[in-house]
Amino acid sequence: MRRDHHIACATRADLKALVEVHLEAFPDFFLSKIGKRFLTVYYQSVATYPQGCVLVLYSANSRLVGFISGFKYPDGFYRHFKKRKMAIAVALAIGLLKRPYLLPRVVFHARCGGKKSVAMSEDENFVELSALAVDPGGQSAGVGQALHAAFEDWAVASGAHGIYLTTDVERNELARNFYAKRGYREIRKIVTPIRRSMSVFAKVFRESGFSYINESSR
Repeated sequence: MRRDHHIACATRADLKALVEVHLEAFPDFFLSKIGKRFLTVYYQSVATYPQGCVLVLYSANSRLVGFISGFKYPDGFYRHFKKRKMAIAVALAIGLLKRPYLLPRVVFHARCGGKKSVAMSEDENFVELSALAVDPGGQSAGVGQALHAAFEDWAVASGAHGIYLTTDVERNELARNFYAKRGYREIRKIVTPIRRSMSVFAKVFRESGFSYINESSR
């Protein structure tokens, strides 16, 4: 990370710029298509979850160029998120007015109860890394590396046994290599109900009864 960059915990004031970075980094993802309002509700929920962490990185000209988010005890986070029923409902309604073809997927996720795509079957003291996004113009400036290092420091300090994440199998070598170089290993591959092939990566800090069971997809 350059000396003129700085990392901080995200606040409400950061959410607008954070969502814009998400949309730039992941334009074709399901949550992006639901829209800015839903993304705002989601990331605000992560930031306000007692075991959650959202870090943002600002450049020298005070522009938000990347962020990373995740949470310990994922089941607890999803319960925390679902408490914001009215905000979620309004955000989904606005998103579906713009893109009604997303309705079947929204219904599917609602029936799944907001469960994560994979779950630890024996050790829940792991952090789920839910998003790492960098403005396309900052990908060569060490932004992702700096954010991940800070996030890992937070995870270790929280007493977590490790970090896990899911990422695409196909046409995704950059991200897969990024995590492999930082000590993650592929635990398994899963295929979501929409036929999206995903890899589960994990980095273990200490010995634990770590394993996965396949559940519903995000």
